[in-house]
Amino acid sequence: ADPRIMPSLRALSNHPKAARMVDPNEVGCAACVACLYRDKIFVANAGDCRAVLCRGGTAIDMSEDHKPEQASEFARITDAGGCVLSHRVGERIVHRVNGDLSLSRSLGDLRYKRNTMLPPEAQMITAAPDVRTFQRQADDEFMALACDGVWDVLSSQQVVDFIRPSLPDLLAGSLKPSHLAEALLDHCLSPDPLKTCGIGGDNMTMVIVVFTGSMKPRTLAPEIPKPEELPNLLGGCAPYPRKRTVWI
Repeated sequence: ADPRIMPSLRALSNHPKAARMVDPNEVGCAACVACLYRDKIFVANAGDCRAVLCRGGTAIDMSEDHKPEQASEFARITDAGGCVLSHRVGERIVHRVNGDLSLSRSLGDLRYKRNTMLPPEAQMITAAPDVRTFQRQADDEFMALACDGVWDVLSSQQVVDFIRPSLPDLLAGSLKPSHLAEALLDHCLSPDPLKTCGIGGDNMTMVIVVFTGSMKPRTLAPEIPKPEELPNLLGGCAPYPRKRTVWI
């Protein structure tokens, strides 16, 4: 990934407005950011949100969910003095950092980032994102970005299969991406979260990005803006409570 975008991503977890609104020690959020250029897509992810690309009907994961049970995440957590506790919820085994957070990277949650002997990227919970670069292709149709409340219910391919039949209407403008996202979230909702052990009862956020027009390949790489020229992503207030209300 181009290193010039990293300062802007790091700044999301240190916005001066945030401390006046909420206590960043006690709250946090995951973040999944996609920057689209004519022939490339950059995806940065910190937490358990996920970006998925539909390429000719096939789902391609553009990010990796950061969970405490992953080997590299587990090692960082324990090296920083934390632990990962596991418990059964219905048929699932849920893993939590210090018995609390079920994700291993986030913006905010500063109570897990207080080891003064370690740099930010080595803390129990870190905001350091994984950044991936994808070359755009002519059969790229749309992207879906969503939080774990969606991915707990549907796989990446199931989300693509839900959206893709409506692609002609999306391209024609007779269906808004926001309305389709609402329909998908309604589909994910559990009629009784107690019976489904919480599956389908979490907060859900989804963004659908439809690629319109023909994509003409370029021989030159797209110009990457300077960090200060990047948009103020996520409204500039990163460490909000982990209440993921639907926005499109």
